[in-house]
Amino acid sequence: MLYDCGSGWELAARGFTEDVTLAAQWNHSQTVPVLRSDLAYEASR
Repeated sequence: MLYDCGSGWELAARGFTEDVTLAAQWNHSQTVPVLRSDLAYEASR
């Protein structure tokens, strides 16, 4: 389903098909990226 949306098309066209597949996985990880105020990401549980 994600491959059928604009963002999925764009990522796949740029060679990031594995990223789309990873984004579609449900309950795959127990951490999520959190955007900090200094615009850097860190893992959070």
